[in-house]
Amino acid sequence: MVAVSVILPTFDRERFVLEAVASVRAQTFPDWELIVVDDGSTDSTPQRIAAIADPRVRLIRRDRCSGGAAVPRNEGLRVATGEWVAFLDSDDLWAPAKLELQIAALARSGADWCYSGLNVIDESGRSRIKTIPAGGGGWIARDLRASKVTVALGAVVARRDLAPRFCPSIVFVEDIDWVWHLAERGPAVAVDEPLLEVREHPGRAGSQRARPVVGRLVSWWLVYFRAGIRARRLGVWPQLLVAGLRKSRHVLALLRAPQ
Repeated sequence: MVAVSVILPTFDRERFVLEAVASVRAQTFPDWELIVVDDGSTDSTPQRIAAIADPRVRLIRRDRCSGGAAVPRNEGLRVATGEWVAFLDSDDLWAPAKLELQIAALARSGADWCYSGLNVIDESGRSRIKTIPAGGGGWIARDLRASKVTVALGAVVARRDLAPRFCPSIVFVEDIDWVWHLAERGPAVAVDEPLLEVREHPGRAGSQRARPVVGRLVSWWLVYFRAGIRARRLGVWPQLLVAGLRKSRHVLALLRAPQ
């Protein structure tokens, strides 16, 4: 058994995927496995991964695209062997000390999962657009729902036995739904350093303009609805309703903004 299973879903990312994989292979913490799940790519993405001469890198190929990242991430979780699990999108990057710092923080704190801050970078990867700090820590589910804390999936390291499965019905924000679910299961420790670099580019699945308005609204309402069902407490519904309405207004405002 390795210490950390890293799951990297990809689809037609020949331009960026090798950089993402290289950032995992450059980790100062050596005890990991990388599970790359190719979701039916039509370009050279799987061939490029298959050519990597590193026994820690494992390629799983799916015959057809599932239409989102939830299915390949769940496939990666199914075959993962590590005590801890982490995720990286195929167009993003990790800082070299990411796993080392987060595993150390988990050992010191006894927390169930860890998250870090992040940098948003441009398409070339050479310019930083903004930095989002981590802050917080502990039981942060309420703060996540209220948008007081931002946790990106690629910034998380969590106990594998605590990790929920991704919901394939939520196409656009399944990663946020997963983080909220995780936060309801255990306390976190925050490493307030930008250990993840999120690349902004037109083809990014999370790009604001890449999502149909109806699909975005439905996805967000599913996230809030599922959070309410899991809570099983009537008192949480007013908070979730207000937060959902605010998120809907935010989505609509972004879509009405000039190009």
